[in-house]
Order: sequence, then structure tokens, then C-alpha cells
Amino acid sequence: MSEFCRMSPKQVFVREATGLVREIDLKGATVYNILFNGFPMLQATGILMLAPFMFPGGDYVLAYVIAGVGLTFTNLVYAFLTAAMPRSGGEYVFVSRVLAPEIGFIINLAWVFVIISWLGWDTSLTTAVVASFFSVLAPATGSAAVTSAASVLLSSTGRTVLGILLVLVNVGLALMPVGRYMRTIVIAVVAGFLISTPIGLGLFLAATPSSFKVLFDQYMQAYLASPDGYKQVLDGAYAAGYGGPQPTTIEATMPLLALAVLYTSAPFMSTYFGGELQRGGEARRHMMSMVLGGLYSCVFLQILLFVLMRTVLTPDFMGAASFSYFMGQSIIPTDPYWWTFTYVLAINNLPLLMLLFVGYMLMGVPKMSGEILMPSRCVFAWSFDRLAPAKLSEVSERFRIPVYTVLAAAIVGFAFMFWMIGDPSSYITMSTISAFVVLTLWAVVSIAAIVFPYRRRTLFEALAVGRKIVGIPLMSIVGAVSLGFVGWLFSMFFMNPSFSGYTWFTWIVMAVLYGGAFVYYYLVRYYWKRQGVEVGLAFRELPPE
Repeated sequence: MSEFCRMSPKQVFVREATGLVREIDLKGATVYNILFNGFPMLQATGILMLAPFMFPGGDYVLAYVIAGVGLTFTNLVYAFLTAAMPRSGGEYVFVSRVLAPEIGFIINLAWVFVIISWLGWDTSLTTAVVASFFSVLAPATGSAAVTSAASVLLSSTGRTVLGILLVLVNVGLALMPVGRYMRTIVIAVVAGFLISTPIGLGLFLAATPSSFKVLFDQYMQAYLASPDGYKQVLDGAYAAGYGGPQPTTIEATMPLLALAVLYTSAPFMSTYFGGELQRGGEARRHMMSMVLGGLYSCVFLQILLFVLMRTVLTPDFMGAASFSYFMGQSIIPTDPYWWTFTYVLAINNLPLLMLLFVGYMLMGVPKMSGEILMPSRCVFAWSFDRLAPAKLSEVSERFRIPVYTVLAAAIVGFAFMFWMIGDPSSYITMSTISAFVVLTLWAVVSIAAIVFPYRRRTLFEALAVGRKIVGIPLMSIVGAVSLGFVGWLFSMFFMNPSFSGYTWFTWIVMAVLYGGAFVYYYLVRYYWKRQGVEVGLAFRELPPE
């Protein structure tokens, strides 16, 4: 009899059942993945700002097509492993049970750190959605009250206060029973998309570069003495060193591809609710929600948005506006994100302007709640395996969720919010850290998929995708392709001088992050061993339902 069999599950795990309920349906999981992957609201923001001036010769459409193809395999890996081990916690559960518990804990903790930082960044972005709206609404209405409100919201203090309110709203969403939460975000995101997308599409299709210039100049006259704000944006950027658009080349597209992957990096987030998904053991459902829903829909919409912006704004203006913003020399009164320019296109049509704002907020606000929920499920899984305080694995009988982990994630997110609202460069810092963390994560999970059929043969054979091709397990083949793609992406990031964000500070942060997780894991194991509990035994099987 094994040592594990001599100990009861209660001795190894915190308790005999998680207390979580399987109440997330396919629709909720799919919308959650689309929402978390960031389109049609927030995730597009970063690359649409960075690409025109960082990679002026890059082919944006080709980069996203290749990213979609490559990430298909990475997301299939997550779909297969989620079906094989349908428990909350994502790759923490997969890797700790297939490779080694310390590896699973370390890579998952680093990913949780990144996701919580995204809460701060997306809060900052959502405050920009509001501030940009009021910056356009003020000249559109000529109202002194609106102008005053715009002045407040365009200030760092105003955006910080708004950010606090937005996080509190999202904490409220995250504290809902998860089934009700998923139904709520489905309604909000679909409604926001149906409201804003036809309007935005119509505005861009009806516009031309010359008509946009007229509308932008009209907008800027409220903030500049000059009547030619469009020209001033271009002249200021070129004077500061902006190089302008360049002919498209494959060489410039490759580093842009790496960036495109980073901004399409989270279509599999329903995996962290594996213990709360209905029919969680069915790989086909995960493939639909992660690959078709979270990945392909976002790739298509990203490409569509870029083509529309390139046609109307022109690459020259897009690059100039972004370059000046990151150089700290922007004359545009708010962040030059894509929705700002969509608002500008509607400056002379107040009803459309208002509807755009409502639609964008319905799509943008709920994303932050996802960045509270995902970490909460990972910390819950750690706690259930005794790697975190037992209090963090408690599930509220009323809400059927781990309340304490939700609150803990929100508190850490507040810290990132204060930093990111006040410091635009924080975006580049966290993007570079995020790139390393997510690529490391994918590489390890891909390795887990390769060896899973051999190390967890019983679980593999029970899968609907447990078949083999020329004697090699399909999961191992998919994992190997994913690993090769991720390895190529690593070379794109670390061998290309365009990615200059890796400084001594970012390397210290990552060293502390990974090194601290390693030390923490073994200290916890030592502590429990002194208490007569061998924590390592928990990783020999799946956590209970």
C-alpha cells in the first residue's frame, strides 16, 4: 500500500471537498475567454499604440495570422489538459501533477502576479475610456459643466479616484456566485458589442483621412491655440525623432509577431475555473471556448480594427501620436488610444458619441473582474494543497466562491492601479515582464502535454482526444508543436534589439518573483513536515471535487 493510501485525503488536502459548484456553461466560458483576451476593448490598445512606431515596417495582418495559427496549438494544449484534469487552478494543477509540484507552483505564481498587474493596467485604461469620452464631449457640447468634468477626469487625481470606484465595482462583480457572474458578463459584453460595433464600423467606413483631419482639428481647437492640431502632432513627433512609416518587410514583421502573440495571450482563461465548468471533462467544449471563441474571434477583430484605423488615421499619424505619447511630449489632452479617435469621428453626432461610450464601458469594465477571479482560483488551489493559508480555500456557502482570495487579489490590484495610472512607462515595464512570464508558462505547459500520456496514462486514455497518430499520442504532438512555436517566440523577444524593455529593474523583479516562489515553496513543505503532514503526497492525484 502506498504512503498516500495510508493517509486520508483530509490529512493531505485541507478538506475532502472543494465546495465549488459546476455552474459555468459553454456560453459563459466562451465570453469570459473573449473578454479576458481583451477584445473588443482593452487588449487591442497596447499593440495598436506600439506597432506603428516600434515596427513601422511590420505587416500587422500577417503577424496576427501567424500568431493565430501558432497559438492554436498552445490553446489546444490547455483544452486537452483542462479536460483531463478539470479542477480549478489551471496549469498549477496540470504541471504540479505531471512534472513537479514546485514547478507548477512557481510558474503559476508568476502568472498570477502578471494577471494582477493587468488589473492595474486595465483599470488605468478604463479610466482613459472615460477621460477620452469627456475630452471629446466637452467641445461637442460646449457645456461649461462638461468641460469642468473633463478637466477633472483628465487629471491624475481624477483618474485615480475613478479607478478606485471601478475596482470596487469589479470586486462586487467578482463576489457574485460564479454562474450569475458569467450570465452578467455575457449580457454586458454582448450588449456592448452590439451597441458600439455597428456605430464604430459605420463611422470608420464613412470617414476618410481628410475628413478625420478636419474632425481632429475641431477636437484639438478646444485644447490648442492653433487651428491645425493634426499637423502639430506630426511635426512634433518628427522633431522629436520619429522616423515615420517604412516599407513592409518580413524582418520587421517577425518582432511584431512576437508582440501580437503577447496581446493575444489569454484566450484559455476558463481553465482556471476547471472545477466550476459544466461537463469540464469534455475537450471539445474547451476547444470551442478557447480556440474558436477566445482566440480566433479576437484575432479577426484585431485585424479588422487595425485595417480600419490604418485606412482612416493613416500609419503616419498613428505612429506619430503614439511616439509622442511614450516620449512624454504628446499634445493630445488624453491618451491616444483607438477609442479616442473613434469618439473624435462622432464629435458632431452627440447620440452616437454617447452610445459609443456606453458600449465601450459595457465591454471594458467587466474585464477587471476577470483579473480578480483568475488569481482567486489559483490561490484557492494553492491553499487546498496547503501551500497557502487554509483561510484562502474557504468557500462562502451563500456565494459559492472563495471570498477571501477574491478580496486578496483586489487589494494587490489596487497597488498596481495607483502605479500605472500615474506612470505611462509602467506599461512597457510590465509588458516586458509579462512577455517573459507568459512564454515561460507556455513552454512548461507544452512540455507537460508532451509527457502527460506517458506519466498519466490512465487519465490520457480516458480522454476523447486520447488517440495516437503513427503511434505517437496526439496530445504529445500538439504539445511539441506548441513548444517549438514558443521557442521561436523566445528568440524573437531576446534576440531582437526592438525589445529594449529588459532593464536591470525588470530582471531583478523576475529574479525575486521566481526565486522567492522557489524558496517559499520549500519553506512551506518544511513547515508542514514538522507538523506531520507530507504536502508532496497531495500531488500524486487530482484534488477532490
